[in-house]
Amino acid sequence: MFMLRRIASAFIWFAPLLIITPLWFVYHKLGLPAGVAGTTAGLIVMAFAMWARGMFKWEDLPTAYGLARLLLVGGGAIVWVMGAAGPPRRRDVTLAFYNNFGLIVGLFIILLGFAALKAELQKEKRGALAAVGHASFSISYVVWVLECCMIWAFLRAPAMGLPKAQQPDWLLFTFPVWDHLDSLRLVSAYLASAAFASAGILTGRISRWPGRLMLAFSLIGVMFGIVQAMPFFIPAVTCIVPYFLGLTLRRPAETEPV
Repeated sequence: MFMLRRIASAFIWFAPLLIITPLWFVYHKLGLPAGVAGTTAGLIVMAFAMWARGMFKWEDLPTAYGLARLLLVGGGAIVWVMGAAGPPRRRDVTLAFYNNFGLIVGLFIILLGFAALKAELQKEKRGALAAVGHASFSISYVVWVLECCMIWAFLRAPAMGLPKAQQPDWLLFTFPVWDHLDSLRLVSAYLASAAFASAGILTGRISRWPGRLMLAFSLIGVMFGIVQAMPFFIPAVTCIVPYFLGLTLRRPAETEPV
């Protein structure tokens, strides 16, 4: 059991890549039922890995520290296993709904995790940036829900199957609106990650080198998010830093001088 826990504890660091890549092939090659079975297996593996990392300790769960770790990593896990069903395609509306529903749920859990992380970091003298991060991610989440509603409307609109020259004006008008909303969602999400990474570094609750890597990734995401460049416009990519913030968050007694 000790060796199994060691393997699970190591697996969680590579879970985003190890889970989402094979599940993408399962969803798109074998269909939704096989994908749901793979999702169930993936969540069980992630739950065991989280247990191996001590994220289900009863004494930690009622605390902001314990909730932040559990929700940020758990929300990321849901995004990995259900986000692999994307991107939405008109030829399989059911799979598109499933994909977007999973992302809505996973991102909502991450939003709750950020609320707990804000409460934890604001106990420290230099944790004010956490409030900025939480507000920014809240904006990103609201925009994402709006985008999902637009996606579902597009998938069901008969006019989407027409050549562009024959599409009605109202539909053509929504495309630039969509682009601006997408940029707002991406920039807000990466700005939130940058704010939380900065707050973690300043308070010493995130180690300096991992924190700096997450901060650099987030700032690059802000820049590329404006132009919606690959791969930063993918919803699951916006969840990478929140996931690792949950993994690297330390107890107050473990902090290092900044």
